[in-house]
Amino acid sequence: MIDKAHELAQSVADGLSRRSFLGGIGRAATLVAAACGGLLAVPDDAYAGRRCKDDSACPKGQLCVNGRCRKPKKDKEPPSK
Repeated sequence: MIDKAHELAQSVADGLSRRSFLGGIGRAATLVAAACGGLLAVPDDAYAGRRCKDDSACPKGQLCVNGRCRKPKKDKEPPSK
């Protein structure tokens, strides 16, 4: 099993310099950091599911439902005839 993993790593590494490998790792790390930053940039979604006792404990635009802050669901309009 280890030999197969070693062979796979060698086949991927053929023709790949250290500089290009590290550049790829750097780009991947940048993408992960950007994705995490994007999630943190939206604070209302970060509070979804927060524990609460009443609506005053929830962020603006959310309601306390069964002890959790939730965004109110928009009622669907009945189908027209």
